[in-house]
Amino acid sequence: MPCRAAFGARRYEEDVLINNHTAVWGSWWSDGAWGFACCRSCVKNSYCTGKAGEKALAESAGQMVKNLEAKAARAAAEAEARANSTLNNKHLEKGDGVWGDSAPADDEELDPAKVKAALQKLGQQQREAE
Repeated sequence: MPCRAAFGARRYEEDVLINNHTAVWGSWWSDGAWGFACCRSCVKNSYCTGKAGEKALAESAGQMVKNLEAKAARAAAEAEARANSTLNNKHLEKGDGVWGDSAPADDEELDPAKVKAALQKLGQQQREAE
């Protein structure tokens, strides 16, 4: 194996420990990111937090899972509430008295006097229009 001196000066320094880290940058890989193996930090110029940093990382990951589960549960509850909402389903009921219904509901009865008056008024309007 050739001597290190044969290669000349290096472009980058090797095995440099910065900011109290006990491992070099790139000594740890997680979820597509490089980091420091000593504290599991993926921020290159961060200060080493040691075992406390590893513990905090694990706790934050656990909290994130809990938050995502709670968010999914809230979204499911809101979707169920919307599905059961009377506002959203009222238009599906037959004969609910909304303008434009083609027929009155089964329990509604038309007043014959009002129907006759309405038909006379409609006939008069049609004659005036001609």
